[in-house]
Amino acid sequence: MSDDQNQDINPQQEPPQSPEAVTDEAPIQQADSIPTDMPPVAPEAPKDASTSVPVEDQNGANKDENQVSESPAVTAPAPLTSATPQTQSLAQQDERGFIKSLLIKAQAKIQFNKQRKLEKIIQLAQKKGIITNDDVQKLLHVSDATATRYLVKLVEQGRLTRLGSPRDAKYQIVR
Repeated sequence: MSDDQNQDINPQQEPPQSPEAVTDEAPIQQADSIPTDMPPVAPEAPKDASTSVPVEDQNGANKDENQVSESPAVTAPAPLTSATPQTQSLAQQDERGFIKSLLIKAQAKIQFNKQRKLEKIIQLAQKKGIITNDDVQKLLHVSDATATRYLVKLVEQGRLTRLGSPRDAKYQIVR
């Protein structure tokens, strides 16, 4: 038998070809390769920190003009239309205005309650003539420091006078 006939009968006995030489077969895709329909890099996670996507500011100028993105498919979001920022800013202004009005209302309520407590202290002083820090603590159900603050405030307003040392202070209504 000739060599040609041996090759036809036993095709498996051919010498193995190098991987570069085989071009007729379809390439085998490796398990860790990226599918062709997926972008090479996720937009939110660049491969390395040195490359970044240029972002346009409000004037349309690129902030990162010297750096080029690796992926041409990743682009900056389109600038907002002129109606959208006005709507957002109006909503933010309404929200801020609402918050400010609530804050003003809360501060007014706090001041009103504080003034009412000071009036209770004055009424107690008018009844008893002389009051102490302990009397105010029991009347208003507040701490020692808070009672002292209220009494000092009334002394500053000129409605009470302090008698005795600061440690053993007694307060009398001013007539």
